[in-house]
Amino acid sequence: MLLLVLENFGITKFEKGITVLALCRKTGINVNFFTLVCNLHNGFYIENAGNIAAADLSVIIAYLKRSHEYYRSEKYPEILGYIRELRQPENSNILQVIETYFNEYFEEVKEHIEYEERTAFPYFNALLENKIVSSGDDYSSTDYKEHHTDIETRLNDLKDLFIHHVHIKDKNRVRRKLLISLSELEFELKVHATPVPSTRNRGRTSLVPDCLPFVTI
Repeated sequence: MLLLVLENFGITKFEKGITVLALCRKTGINVNFFTLVCNLHNGFYIENAGNIAAADLSVIIAYLKRSHEYYRSEKYPEILGYIRELRQPENSNILQVIETYFNEYFEEVKEHIEYEERTAFPYFNALLENKIVSSGDDYSSTDYKEHHTDIETRLNDLKDLFIHHVHIKDKNRVRRKLLISLSELEFELKVHATPVPSTRNRGRTSLVPDCLPFVTI
């Protein structure tokens, strides 16, 4: 999982034995933010993560864009492929329903991603550059929160379907891989929705202006 974190930071190679601090200095990444992301992927959150300032926003956005591409280009095709591989004569109808459900779900995910990339990210970049943002109605961090719904919760329902209600004959290996992949995506999306502590307000708050939920790590 930490290899994915490094990829999303744009780090594809580094010297053997290099320290985290040296790696972050070399790549221009805030070490507090880097450590926070790694801790989240290890399953825990540190309330006092150190200073993460508005100046770090460009690094955060670049990270999020790479993680979005991971969802679209890797995780979605992988899960869809497993669902189709599990289809058998005795379960073809329910698998077709599940495939439709997953496709509809991922359309919601893509809509959320597109909103971030087309609206939220340009807005936060404009704030950093002190530019006036023209978007019709006044845009605020509240708009961002409203679009940042709990898109990961429906994956748990999908897992329950496969565990308790779908008969799989002689394809336990594929079923196991599918459930692992769904769990990985669910975890990633939970991290995606974790707020980042800012220098303006201590604790579990977010970045600029009052909110930049830490989308996707």
